[in-house]
Amino acid sequence: MAEPVQRGGRDPLIRRLAKQLAHEIWPGVPATREDIDAVVDAMRNGLDTSWRLRDATANGRLAGLSASARDSLERLHARAASIQEMAEEEKTREVYAEAGLSVDPSTGAWVRRR
Repeated sequence: MAEPVQRGGRDPLIRRLAKQLAHEIWPGVPATREDIDAVVDAMRNGLDTSWRLRDATANGRLAGLSASARDSLERLHARAASIQEMAEEEKTREVYAEAGLSVDPSTGAWVRRR
């Protein structure tokens, strides 16, 4: 796995904008140097707004990018989706627990606690 990107420093403007764009699209997902390079590549190919890049990544329309950039953006998108899914599952568990329900280990169904 690539190392996380260091904060600060004197990166070129496009790299700083790419970091901001990645954070805006995938908040809570640490972007690696490879991820930032992929976002820079995407920005240079016209995917320079959060809406355009998010839409292209989610719908697999990254044809103009290099193979490594496509792979990196797809992995970044998958990590973000996984984190969001885990957060939604946790929220669901909290809501059901507050309602007095728990998961039956044998069936996996939500049942009233006794």
